[in-house]
Amino acid sequence: MGQITIFEKPNCAYCIRVHAVLSRLIETVCKELQESGVANPRIPIKRVDCGADGALAALCIRLTGTFTVPHVFFNEEYVGDASQFITLDQSCKEGCNLLITKLRALALKPDPDPSFPPKPDAAMVKVTEELAFSSQPTSRQLMGLSNFGFRSVLNILRQDSPAFNSEEEVIVKQSGVVYRYSPIQIVTAHSLLQAVEAIHNLPTPLLVHDDSGQRAGLVVLLRAAEQMLPQTIVQKDTIFKWGTELGLNFEAFEAPVVQVLQHIQNKSHDSNQISTQ
Repeated sequence: MGQITIFEKPNCAYCIRVHAVLSRLIETVCKELQESGVANPRIPIKRVDCGADGALAALCIRLTGTFTVPHVFFNEEYVGDASQFITLDQSCKEGCNLLITKLRALALKPDPDPSFPPKPDAAMVKVTEELAFSSQPTSRQLMGLSNFGFRSVLNILRQDSPAFNSEEEVIVKQSGVVYRYSPIQIVTAHSLLQAVEAIHNLPTPLLVHDDSGQRAGLVVLLRAAEQMLPQTIVQKDTIFKWGTELGLNFEAFEAPVVQVLQHIQNKSHDSNQISTQ
């Protein structure tokens, strides 16, 4: 069977109207198909919430050319926005029949393309002129990293993550960008330090990423704190405050963050002691 995909937002009156129209039409189509001998006909609806995810909102704009919602797709075919969809249903009998014909064909189609809707672009957050972080970039984004000025990528995502892209290293290197893989299996002081130290030998501007951007953001902020030494000593509360401002929550990582900050501060102090002797 095919699938309906709706890009929507919570509490959207137009989205509610579109769902009501679809429910009525789907019920009509499935009843007709069942009476004609089709066993258990159904048309699933995939709801894509653009309200709380900027990347999904950007994907909606990329697919439809507008930021309004809802937008309705029958498999990969764009049917229209709320005004087009509701007008087609209500304006004339021919319009309603057209939707029913499309839905009938959709119910009889094979399973939809699992790659639709495509993965949204990752939001790349620049913390300093040298450091940025993101969730898992799409292959299209990876191919264009050099166009955004990035000279290297540090991937800290575990290989067993569903978001892991096995072709990332090849894609990144083909685009002329340096690639480094230093996965964080579990967030510990040791794993965070390994990632921070991996940045030392990479050309900048640099992008650090994982699946959600949470751990990557922490690594980038710890490296930024390290770069501020010895003039400014950054404490745990400051790292947490920076994270909150970026939409990140590091409370679960409090102990390793404190240990990493202490380590890099001690290392900076020792280096300064040696340089002044």
